Amino acid sequence: MGTKKIARTTFFRASLPEVRTINTTDLIDALKMGISDFNKRPTHYIFLCITYPILMIIIARIYAGYDVLPMVFPVIAGSTLLGPFAACGMYELSRRMEKGMDYHWTRCFSIFRSPAILGILALGAALGVLFLAWLFSAQWLYSIYFEDSIPESISAFMSQIFTTTPGWTLIIVGCGVGFVFSVMALAISVVSFPFILDHHVDPMT
Repeated sequence: MGTKKIARTTFFRASLPEVRTINTTDLIDALKMGISDFNKRPTHYIFLCITYPILMIIIARIYAGYDVLPMVFPVIAGSTLLGPFAACGMYELSRRMEKGMDYHWTRCFSIFRSPAILGILALGAALGVLFLAWLFSAQWLYSIYFEDSIPESISAFMSQIFTTTPGWTLIIVGCGVGFVFSVMALAISVVSFPFILDHHVDPMT
């Protein structure tokens, strides 16, 4: 019994990647390589970067159409929580460049055939839960300061937010809460998406 327990513990520890400390030089090198990737095929990245916010604006417009104007900004701002998941196509292009493989812009969709796709989707789902939690928090904060009032127009809403004390309080508190959510998203995703795409490890690793 004791031997089996030790064996399982040893296997678990052996399966984990080594965590190394990075320094300023590492960050500068990563920035240089990122710029190099962009310079090789700038149109690819511009296309992907433009497509993502357009989709978010469309989603925000749908929200506005259902008389939830106060949620338009939280939807657009909170969409950055999903950014690392949306950037997986860019990670794939960079991976292909590094390995000397074909990196035509259509190759960004090859992640759907990657052995790591289930892990990527699992991590994306985690960010999706975080995004929904942010939306619920934003709605809750708005209801605290303005109850259930619905602005009659965009100008009325802007006046409500920028010319009243509750409005400015909501801006400050909301940005503070949003910062907490963004730090959580960064902690979850800054390494995990590129790592799982490169090494095909499980999400928990």
